[in-house]
Amino acid sequence: MAKQKGAIYRGRTDSKLTKPGMKAMQRTLAEAGQPWRGVVSSPLRRCSKVAVAYAAEHDISCQLEPRLQEIDFGEWDGELLADIWEKFPDDVTHFWEDPEAFTPPEGEPLKVFRERLAECLDDFVRNHSQGHYLWVTHGGVIRALLARVLAIPAGNWNCLQLDYASLSRIHIVGEPGELGYSVAFINR
Repeated sequence: MAKQKGAIYRGRTDSKLTKPGMKAMQRTLAEAGQPWRGVVSSPLRRCSKVAVAYAAEHDISCQLEPRLQEIDFGEWDGELLADIWEKFPDDVTHFWEDPEAFTPPEGEPLKVFRERLAECLDDFVRNHSQGHYLWVTHGGVIRALLARVLAIPAGNWNCLQLDYASLSRIHIVGEPGELGYSVAFINR
């Protein structure tokens, strides 16, 4: 594939983390000032590079978790947003208006995406009852997790504005099966 210029559907496309992206994430982590107990990251390079470096620098564990990968946009993945919009305007409109009812061709259905993230979060809570853990992942993943906690329908996920290299906190209290959540957004 030729090098694309412009915004792309970056789901499972394993793009490199840019130097400005790395600096922005490092700045956010430095400003967070949190004593993290460990790091859990998507294995895609744009997340794992900073996660592995941060964990090594602070001598804490880093787990690469495949379930934290971004949604798979199928045939749209890696393609320019403008090109897909030009070729398939009705499909793009249907996807963004009702992502539960429309999946990009060969893409991951939203139901499957939500189920893998719910399973990941539930497994993590069950196995890590104490401490603060840093999850380094993607915008769609963060929106899906926050939407689960806040009971936001999928068609409204884009109302959650998440800046690049931002930090969102989910505070989990209680025992599995009787969990409570609070959410704090820290964006730029």
